[in-house]
Amino acid sequence: MPATIVWTRRLFIAAAALDFLALLAFLAVYLFSRATIVEWVTTSPAFAAQARHDGVDATVTYATVSVSVVHLVITVLFLWLAFALRRRILATVLLVVTTIVDAFVATTPVGGVVQQVVMAVAVLVKVAALVLLWRSPRHRKDLAPSESSSLGE
Repeated sequence: MPATIVWTRRLFIAAAALDFLALLAFLAVYLFSRATIVEWVTTSPAFAAQARHDGVDATVTYATVSVSVVHLVITVLFLWLAFALRRRILATVLLVVTTIVDAFVATTPVGGVVQQVVMAVAVLVKVAALVLLWRSPRHRKDLAPSESSSLGE
């Protein structure tokens, strides 16, 4: 297996692990510092109106579940794409979107310092994966679809 694929696969697995670690950091804040999540939903433009309408407790639950589901879906997508690297366009879209989100999350204190650091590291990992996906003609050739591809590879 070409080194390009091996390293790109490792970066995707690292991205999945970092996203899951960020989820755990967020859930730890929810479990042990719920006041932080309450403050976030009552001041966040995305949740403030809902908190006033549905109540803070319902909004905290909704926000926690929705953030958790998004993190889990992203984690699963990165794990799948680690073994389906030849789907470069899909991989690129996922990398770009999650890198932008991670950069934003790295600047917000909702999940605490641990989540901020994890998201900052995730940005670097995802940029490295993007570089490997598109770096040079030889690397693009390594990731080109093959006739014996299976499971999206």
